Amino acid sequence: MLAQLPAEPNAIDVIKRSILMHPSLFREALVSANREDNRYAAIVHETDKRTWNAVKGRAIASSRAAEYVADEDAEAFGGDMAAGIIALNIACKLQCLPPHIRTAAAVRTWES
Repeated sequence: MLAQLPAEPNAIDVIKRSILMHPSLFREALVSANREDNRYAAIVHETDKRTWNAVKGRAIASSRAAEYVADEDAEAFGGDMAAGIIALNIACKLQCLPPHIRTAAAVRTWES
């Protein structure tokens, strides 16, 4: 039986579902995002420090997200918005959820 989402899921619900349904694929997607961010950070390092800071921050957050998924700790994303947004985006893609579900889930989780 597939893990069902509530009628109005928050980000943690969506991320938990990805951890339950395809943990290794989910983690590998996060690791791949981390690799891409690090590769891009290396490219812009000497030319654009502001972009480098943003991309490096995303790389660090995607690394934390991969660790949370490896530990099956979906609740950790509630207190880590940067890692949570990255994980939510990837989880929604893996689950074929439309953008309005992703946006609403993010707002329900981190609206304050």
